[in-house]
Amino acid sequence: ALPISQAGRAYFDGVAKVGEITRVSPVSKELGTVLIEISNAHKQLNHSLEESFTKFHKEIVSELEKKIELDVKYMHATLKKYQTEHRSKVDSLERSEADLKKLRRKSQGVRNAAKYDHKEAEVIETINSRQSDIQKFIAEGCKEALLE
Repeated sequence: ALPISQAGRAYFDGVAKVGEITRVSPVSKELGTVLIEISNAHKQLNHSLEESFTKFHKEIVSELEKKIELDVKYMHATLKKYQTEHRSKVDSLERSEADLKKLRRKSQGVRNAAKYDHKEAEVIETINSRQSDIQKFIAEGCKEALLE
């Protein structure tokens, strides 16, 4: 039980004892009876409040805690998926950039460098496309995160 509930019970037990003591005297008999009734009414009210709190905790708070746990698991899984996809896209971009460097090194020492121009343009187009893809992926990820 909560400390405040225990303090309330102790207080109303004390009120009931005062009521029992005063009921013995013919002069304060009615006062004693009223004190005992007040004590009993407050004990019942306190008990009802504790039951309501326990029921609220079981039905609402516990369910919310379960839902939060599921949300956290979902968010971790979504983050991991996002990170994996992002890493894949970045790896692909880095491979294309490495291909471009190799191609440029090959074309530097060759007399007929023009034959590499078309291939270089294709690789640059691929790099630009992958950069754009990453930017769209990040923007969509942000949008999805905000909607969650």
